[in-house]
Order: sequence, then C-alpha cells, then structure tokens
Amino acid sequence: MTPAINTTMTSSERLITTSLSTLFAVRMLGLFILLPVLAVLGQELDHATPTLIGVAIGIYGLTQALLQIPFGLLSDRYGRRPLIMIGMGLFFIGSLVAANADTIYGIILGRALQGGGAVGGVITALLADQTRAQVRTKAMAMIGAGVGIAFLSAFILGPVLASKLGLSGLFAVIACLGALSLGIAWFYVPQQHIAPGRLQAETSANQLDSLGQKFMANLRQPQMARLYFSIGALHLVQTSLFVALPAILVHSHQMPLIDHWRVYVPIMLLAFAAIIPVILLAEKRGHLRSALLSMIGLMGIAITLMLLQYLSFGWLVISLLLFFAGFNALEALLPSLVSRLSPIATRGLCMSTYSTCQFFGAFLGGALGGLLYAHYGFEGLMLLNLVTLGLWLLVALGLFPPEHTKTIVVPVTITDHHTTMQLLEQLPGVHEVLIAEDNASAQLKIDRRRFQQQQLDDLLISFNASQPDGHSSLSK
Repeated sequence: MTPAINTTMTSSERLITTSLSTLFAVRMLGLFILLPVLAVLGQELDHATPTLIGVAIGIYGLTQALLQIPFGLLSDRYGRRPLIMIGMGLFFIGSLVAANADTIYGIILGRALQGGGAVGGVITALLADQTRAQVRTKAMAMIGAGVGIAFLSAFILGPVLASKLGLSGLFAVIACLGALSLGIAWFYVPQQHIAPGRLQAETSANQLDSLGQKFMANLRQPQMARLYFSIGALHLVQTSLFVALPAILVHSHQMPLIDHWRVYVPIMLLAFAAIIPVILLAEKRGHLRSALLSMIGLMGIAITLMLLQYLSFGWLVISLLLFFAGFNALEALLPSLVSRLSPIATRGLCMSTYSTCQFFGAFLGGALGGLLYAHYGFEGLMLLNLVTLGLWLLVALGLFPPEHTKTIVVPVTITDHHTTMQLLEQLPGVHEVLIAEDNASAQLKIDRRRFQQQQLDDLLISFNASQPDGHSSLSK
C-alpha cells in the first residue's frame, strides 16, 4: 500500500499560515471597507463627479493589476519578506494621502497608492514556500476564509465608521490597519535565506524570454483565457454595482448610510448559506460547468430585476440576494476551475494572471460604471452589466473543464527523477506529475474516473522489488 500522507500542520506551518492569513485579511479589509460608502461620501469632495468617483472606487484595481507580476518577480530575486514590507508600506502611505485629501483627485491618488502594494501573489507564494504540498490546500483555504471574513466585516464596519468619522476618519482607520499589517509583516513573517536556483532568479535575456514565452503561451490557452475573462467580468459587474447602489439606498429609499449594513449583512449571509449546497453538489457530481453557467444566468436575472424594480425596496433586496448568491458561488467555483485546468508546473503563473484579470476587472467596473452612471443613470449602468454578463455567458459556453480531475500527493524519495516520473505518468488516469522541490513528494493530477489507487500500490511494490540494491526512487 502507499504510505500515509501526513496532512497535519506542524507548529511552524500553523504559525506562518495564521500570520499570513491575518496579514492578507487585514489588508483586504482596508480595501473592501470603502466599497459600500465611497459612492456616497465621495460626493462631498471638491471636483467630485460620478465618473471620478467611479475611478476612485476602481483605481486600486488598475495598480494591483499592473504590479502583481512585477512584485512576484522581484520577490523571486530578493526574497518575499522585503517585498511584503514595501507593499504594506505603500498601502499605509496611500491611506494617509487619502485621509488628508479634500479633493477627489487626492482620493484617487491615495487609492492608487493603496493598490500599488500588490503583494497578494507574494503572500501566497511565501505560504507555498513555507508549507508542505500535502497541507498547502488547507493553508490556502485559510487565506480564502480570512478574505471572506474581511469582506463581510467591511460591509458591517464601513457604513458605521463612515457615518461617525467621515471619509477622512475612515481612511485614518485604514491607515491604522496598514500600520498593523506592517507590524505583522515585521514580527511574524520569516526572513528567508535566498537559496541558489530557488529564489535568486537570474535575469538573463534568455530567461526573461522564457518567462515571456510562458506568459504568452498561458494566455493563448483557450480554456484558461475563458477563466481569465470570467473573473474579470465578475469583478467588473460587482464593482460597477457599488458605484451606484449606496446612493440608490440613500436617495431613493431614504436609508441613512449608517443603516446600510442592515441590508448587506443578512443578504450576504443568506446568499452564502444558499450556495454552499450548490458548490458541494457541483464538486461531488462533476457539474462545475453547469453550475458556472447557471450562476451567470442567476446574476443576469438579478441585474434585470434590479434594472426594472430598483425603486421598490422589496424587489431591490430580492435582486441583491440573487446577485450575491451567484457572485459568492462564482467566487468559489472559478478558482477551483483554474486549479483543475492549469498545468501543475505553471500554476503559479496561472494564478498570478488570474489575479491580474480580477483586479483589472475591478478597475474597469469602477471607471466605466462611473462614466455610464454620470451620463445615463442607474439604468445605463445596469445595461452595461447585462451586456457584460451576456458576453461572459457566450464565452463560458466554450468552457469544457476536466470535471473529474483532482491533484493528489504521493510521498517519494527521489534518486532518479526521470524514472520516477516515467513510472507515475504511465499509470492510467495520471495526466501530470510534478516532483516537489524537497524531493519528498510528488503531485499527480489524476482523472478520478480512470485512476485506481490499487494500481499505484502495485507499482510501488513491483518497483521496489525490481531494485537490486533495495533502494527505490519511490517511497516504500
């Protein structure tokens, strides 16, 4: 039989996972907390227009999109911790700039600096560096849970703090969150020793060409390109909605800003509870594509209902419930699809590209949403979202993910990479094999319908028996 995989985190893995999850969540809270209030409070700033308010909401996404990959490359060369410190420093400085701004242009500059600390990919890369393959999924899930808590907390705290402190006071609170992030990074993020060939990447023209070729090849993969479009469209629609929604609640439904959390929080909790069975069923039965198309359709129904009935508070609440049910489901389904479709060896590049498209979609949602809201009102904004969802549905129709694939970890003791990979790749149902850098395990992407555990067990037994010296490149 194959030896058991130890999926229990060590104390050091728990510490680094908790530290980085907290760091990620605190930073995202500082970005999310503005989403439900900036469209309303931004109107009080000098030179504010709906278009510029939309730019202020989305500009952090542009700087995030532009700098995610450069930050990742620099962290490969100089280590993760220095780049995390620089990113948190930019976030802190941007928050201070915005806190002291009295014009919309100052807010835009501050938000751009906040987004300039594009260290999301660096944090996840460091987590991958510091955890074993067999516990990495659990560690990444903790980061995801932290982001979810930050998102929900932002919609509770944002309206309440903004009503009591104003926009400048809210940015001061965000600056405090930035200072807290710097403290976490300084005291709890480990200083790495850069190992030759590991983090100290050479910058020769040949290697840069190779990176560029991998990046372009990644973009040319039709299935991956559809997922990149999907995450961009999802965040375009979400961000554009919040260009106008807070103002609609204030002006059309006479709801004070401080009470907006009473709408958002129950809706999000109900929506999250409603989509859990959908995700579990789609994963279990291999219907991810059907679930994806259904949730895009559900968001389309929600936006249509919003367009036709937004002046009715009851219908607006129902449409928001449908919208966030679809949004939350897609936020969970899309990363799962990326992990299934991306090659194991370039998964980091695929996730970085995915994050870049996500943030670029947020920028377009804010900028285009503000422009359309300024000239065509809420109706024009909702038509933009319907067109986006329609295009997305057409793009997603061509998506055919390997519904039944998953990645497993096999313990190995490598003495011969070539032989080990050959043997594993020859097993029916094995699509890809990647040997871990510590030579202690191998990741296998398998088709669950064809792969049989007994075949792997038999391979290990026969391979061990064939070694004259009693040693094996596969763990006993």
